[in-house]
Amino acid sequence: MDKIKRDNKGRFIKGNDPSKLKGWRDALKKRVANYKPKKIQKKCLTCKKAFEVSLYRKNTAKFCSMSCRSINIGKIRRKKAVPILRHGYMYIRRPSYHRSKRQGGYAKIADLVLEQKIGRLLKENEIAHHIDECKTNDSPDNLLLMTKKQHDNYHLNKRWQK
Repeated sequence: MDKIKRDNKGRFIKGNDPSKLKGWRDALKKRVANYKPKKIQKKCLTCKKAFEVSLYRKNTAKFCSMSCRSINIGKIRRKKAVPILRHGYMYIRRPSYHRSKRQGGYAKIADLVLEQKIGRLLKENEIAHHIDECKTNDSPDNLLLMTKKQHDNYHLNKRWQK
């Protein structure tokens, strides 16, 4: 193969066009056609299935597919569940909770804490009342068990006193 001449800045010198060199395209095609990247075997963290990955991804590849990756991300998010605020109250995702159907799969943290405090599930007509009226203070000392009627009467009397 002929040598390509360049100046001190790396530019082609006039009259030395690389496209006119003999056989350079064929040599490049052969090199690209025969190229096969090295692969290694890894094990998926979710389904434990073996899969092949290119050598340059050996430290980053952890899952065999996007569906396995999303399953794992969901598990991580459920472990690190952060309470959300709705109408001032704190809720947490708990689809199996007996009162969560009303709130779309979420349970009020105050109800969960009060149930642990009294040692039984809350009935339909029972409410967790916040003594200091701070809706985000869900400590067991701040919660009081009331029926809906008692709770409504309490707040109604408080409004009338003002």
